[in-house]
Amino acid sequence: PGPTSFETRPDAEPGVIHTAPSTPRFVAVDAEHVYWTNTGPLGEGGDSGATDKPVDGAGTIGRAKIGATEGEDPEPAWITGASNPQGIAVNSEHVYWANAAHDTLKRGIGRTTVIDGGAVEQDFFPMREGTVPRGLVLSQSFVYFARDEVDQDGSLLSRIPLDGGEKESFVVGKTGIRGIAIDATHVYWASQSEEAIGRNLLTGFKTGACEANPGCENEYLKPGGTPFGVATAGEHLYYSVNGETPPNPGADLYRFQADGAGSCAKAPGCLTDLTSDSTDPNGAEVQGVVGASEDGSYLYFVANADLDGGGKATRGDCHSPLSKPSGSCNLYLLHAGQLSFIARLSKVGGLQNGDAVDWAGSEKETVSGDSHPKTALLSADGQTLLFRSQEKLTDYDNHGLPEFYRYRDGEITCATCNPSGASPTSAPTIATTSFPTFGPLAQAASVSSRFLAADGDRVFFQSTEALVGADTNGEDGCPPAGSGSQAFPACQDVYEWEAPGTGSCTVAGPGYSPLNAGCIYLISTGKSSEPSFFADASESGDDVFLFTRSQLVGQDTDQLTDVYDARIGSGLTAQNLPSPVPCEGEASCKPAATPPPPYSAPPQFSGPPNPKPKRPKKGCAKGKKGKKKACHGQGKKQHRHRDR
Repeated sequence: PGPTSFETRPDAEPGVIHTAPSTPRFVAVDAEHVYWTNTGPLGEGGDSGATDKPVDGAGTIGRAKIGATEGEDPEPAWITGASNPQGIAVNSEHVYWANAAHDTLKRGIGRTTVIDGGAVEQDFFPMREGTVPRGLVLSQSFVYFARDEVDQDGSLLSRIPLDGGEKESFVVGKTGIRGIAIDATHVYWASQSEEAIGRNLLTGFKTGACEANPGCENEYLKPGGTPFGVATAGEHLYYSVNGETPPNPGADLYRFQADGAGSCAKAPGCLTDLTSDSTDPNGAEVQGVVGASEDGSYLYFVANADLDGGGKATRGDCHSPLSKPSGSCNLYLLHAGQLSFIARLSKVGGLQNGDAVDWAGSEKETVSGDSHPKTALLSADGQTLLFRSQEKLTDYDNHGLPEFYRYRDGEITCATCNPSGASPTSAPTIATTSFPTFGPLAQAASVSSRFLAADGDRVFFQSTEALVGADTNGEDGCPPAGSGSQAFPACQDVYEWEAPGTGSCTVAGPGYSPLNAGCIYLISTGKSSEPSFFADASESGDDVFLFTRSQLVGQDTDQLTDVYDARIGSGLTAQNLPSPVPCEGEASCKPAATPPPPYSAPPQFSGPPNPKPKRPKKGCAKGKKGKKKACHGQGKKQHRHRDR
């Protein structure tokens, strides 16, 4: 029908007119014309603050004559000044439309005369704040329209006399009505949230709830999808289903190699479908990439398709968006041309408890203002994957709570499960999205912490569970997040999982847990009445940074949150000024160990010795340690020390 123009940025570009093609969406007809709604050029007008949103006042009502073979004399801007019009209807005297404006003062029903478009009334029937009009239809006496109560998550069906007057309304369900139609006896509506077509008798229209209206049926028809439009003609009801963009059934995973890379010898390069499955017309339905090694030889991804050739995988039903809390799908590894099924992952629980953040496209996923850090990480060589899942992937019964699992060489082990086998009461977490008292949430959330060492043999996490005997700050109860001024559980501590052969962890050693297939170590004190937080770790994992109010060295004399570096073998005695606190024997320096059966878990963890320092050592004698844990020894092994 032709373009329309509007000054979309009056503040930034005063006087500059922007033009865009018409985008007809809602249509109405009479004996001579076809009418349509058009949002107009998009931009930053009004208070929307976005360049891809409709601008208040930029919308138009267009019309064209109904010719024998095509529309004639199109007028794309027959009526101007509409604001994101979302419905249109016409009778012998007037054209009505619904203004779903960004500005609450411009929302409502507009109308004009059919003959010449004169006497335009954009606010023919204004609506209160929090209400957004959607569909629109006319009877011989009333204007019927649907409206979303945004602040109350509800949809209402309303009507007013054709010439204006008192409104009658009743509730039809949650927000999401997008189409409305009428016949001689009923008014019909399409509800996206209910995935149903509802209806009510025209003679039984009563203010209140649907149940108060005789003949009201919220689910008159269940079309098996998300309806958008609805219309009536004679004895039939017509509707569109999944009117909003459905998922692409192909969604395969592709690899591009430039000419000369790998086995590609074709200009400008080679494109390969990595998930081709000729037996499935729906395609692989790849949901996202979990991670890839630096050289691309190891690739982890999630898909709905059954790609393991008759193995344990079954077809899944995950779909976008990530926040949708339903569906399950398959985690795969592609390496050396071989595709391996790893585990079944679930989206139940959304981004808070579901597994979807494993394949988030960036370090964070923001939904309704909440930020969630990506919960999967690869070792540098790609052979080790750490990921989160609420599924029961080992013999440990996690009771549906998320745990962090380590995959390597075809084996899945649980790095964060309770070594005692006791049922969990809370889920472990990685770095908090907003560090205590530091910086805006948006800036803190954009930083992805290293919670897996580069070699894949050390994992760092936070837990409110007592995973070793030295963790006692939850014995008398753990005040939950939100208690008073407490934003995090009070007994939250920082832990490390270590693979056998790394640091001091050995299968035959006292700290080894068969259930975890590794050693669990406590990094924070486990005694503080305030939560401790994992911040980050060095590439090797030799340095672990944490936030805590605990006074871990003598130099720390305040009650404020400090940043510490728990460093293998490098504690600084000078931080215990004015003088080191002498040890009083091996027994008094070490905390009492109360390991869970059937093994003994040490209260601290150790690693390989550091290079010999160039200056004389200070501090405790061999086999001793200071009261503030600035240094401690256990035979010839090196331990982590806290530097503030």
